[in-house]
Amino acid sequence: MRILKIIFIVFLFLLSSNLFANSTTNTNNNFEQYKQKQNNKFKMYKKNLNNDFTKYKKAYALAFKAYKKSILKKWNKAEFSTPSKWVSYGKFYNSKQVVDFKNQKITFEVFAKNKKEAIKRFQAMQKQLLKANIKNSFQNDHFEQNLSKITKENNTPNSKMKILASILPKNYLENALKTLSKESKINKISKNSEIKVFEKDKQKAKNTYKIVLQFPKNSLLKSAKIYKKLVLKNSSKNSIPPALSYAIIECESYFNPLARSNIPAFGLMQIVPESAGLDTYRYFFGKARLLSPAYLYEPKNNIFIGVGYLHIIYFKYMKNIKNPLSRIYCTICAYNTGSGNVAKAFEGDNNIYKASFKINTMSPKEVYFYLLKHLKYQETKTYLKKVRKRMFFYQSILGISL
Repeated sequence: MRILKIIFIVFLFLLSSNLFANSTTNTNNNFEQYKQKQNNKFKMYKKNLNNDFTKYKKAYALAFKAYKKSILKKWNKAEFSTPSKWVSYGKFYNSKQVVDFKNQKITFEVFAKNKKEAIKRFQAMQKQLLKANIKNSFQNDHFEQNLSKITKENNTPNSKMKILASILPKNYLENALKTLSKESKINKISKNSEIKVFEKDKQKAKNTYKIVLQFPKNSLLKSAKIYKKLVLKNSSKNSIPPALSYAIIECESYFNPLARSNIPAFGLMQIVPESAGLDTYRYFFGKARLLSPAYLYEPKNNIFIGVGYLHIIYFKYMKNIKNPLSRIYCTICAYNTGSGNVAKAFEGDNNIYKASFKINTMSPKEVYFYLLKHLKYQETKTYLKKVRKRMFFYQSILGISL
């Protein structure tokens, strides 16, 4: 009888063990199925977002075409905003304003009957410029309004951050125009004036008068100071050197908050919605979202996404590169051209993990010069040199001049 009891207990143990094993297997299978289902869901969602972005790019091209056509009705040449230039036209395209952040110049151009009328219009434009903020400049942008009509989306930035008022002294433009009004001849400008050019030209509609003014000295540092809190906060949060964040902003937009390129990319750190924007938003919030231009023109959003993307590149894509400076050089290049192209420079394919073995046999100096020699695109080579140079500059002045 005792033997039967032992056999029965052993049988129950084996049965329960088998059931537990089956249960564990089922749990693991269920988890894997769930994981696969979620991955498939995300792939489908991302595919839909990419399709949406493809539609957006088509709408962008249509809006751009209409914008160009409207400009060329009155002007000999169509000039557009770029990452480093903010170009805006008056209500009926009868005036043009170009703020060149890279070359530190402001150009006003107006249709006018004579010099006196031109100066009055310049005065009105300079008042408007000093009032210009991100929100009202977006609302007055012909291109953005054309695009909104096509996409049927009315997103507008909320930021009322002034674009130039913090950089220019209060009476800077006003004093320059007073100097101009005293000059008897159009091209005779006094040496003490901020005005570099004042000339008359013939456009399609009628005569235009143009004035070019130089930014005050140290304007770049004044621009950098505007964004100091945002740069330091996001750099600290993401364990990215502030000097690197600053160098990227300068090289991408020269601190032009309305920076726009035809990729299309938007804002201070030139975020592309379907790549950096999509990946970074998902990293922080756990879900994918196609970020609008209005969202990316907001400096707090743009720097949040841009520095967050640097974090992803440095700590995720480049994590197997041991030397911090070597990793920074590769991160800079990846921000411009993608991590796959960085890997190709070392190994011939886009596997950055495999490339990291070769990178780890080199000193940072060797990595830097190897990238300059072997990167596929000249643009990225130039970008690496510029960002590295400006990164050392910001390292030297952070906490002193900034």
